[in-house]
Amino acid sequence: MRIHHLNCGCMCPIGGALFDGFSRGLTACLVCHCLLIETNQGLVLIDTGFGQRDIKAPLSRFSPFFMNLNRIKFEQKYTAVAAIEQLGLNPRDVRLFCSHDAIEFKTFADQDNSQLQKDNLRSTASN
Repeated sequence: MRIHHLNCGCMCPIGGALFDGFSRGLTACLVCHCLLIETNQGLVLIDTGFGQRDIKAPLSRFSPFFMNLNRIKFEQKYTAVAAIEQLGLNPRDVRLFCSHDAIEFKTFADQDNSQLQKDNLRSTASN
């Protein structure tokens, strides 16, 4: 079993150390920390961060207030799919998704690049 730490989102809100506890400048550097666990039965993804649809059409998914407050970097490299591929793994091998939020399951399962098979993916979202 291997555990990978993924950065699946980057936000740079104004406020520096008030937000992240260590930044020295005007802006903070916050990440959407996710885990990917390699098992014999496939991959387990814990949380998703921002998805590909979030990147392509952020205004259809988030309020302008939320986006401006958090100064989100909507870049493909910060998606779970891109992070999994960067490791040389296949996003289709994700068999179990664990999260505190059912919306995150939708974020990952609705990737519009046809790389995921929803019928092979189970969610353990707690709400």
